[in-house]
Amino acid sequence: MGSGWTTMETVVTSFVNEKPNELLQLKKMQLEQEESIGLSVRKIDGLLHGDASEITAA
Repeated sequence: MGSGWTTMETVVTSFVNEKPNELLQLKKMQLEQEESIGLSVRKIDGLLHGDASEITAA
């Protein structure tokens, strides 16, 4: 049981250690997408209202 348990422990430990990095990456990607969507919305809003400064800023 000793070696089997150690292997399982290693797998679980590496899994747990990798998860926070994955979550950070996902959160970062989500924020980038939200930022991109925000810029697009401002561009469209600028086009609809004829505000050229919003278009060039985005």
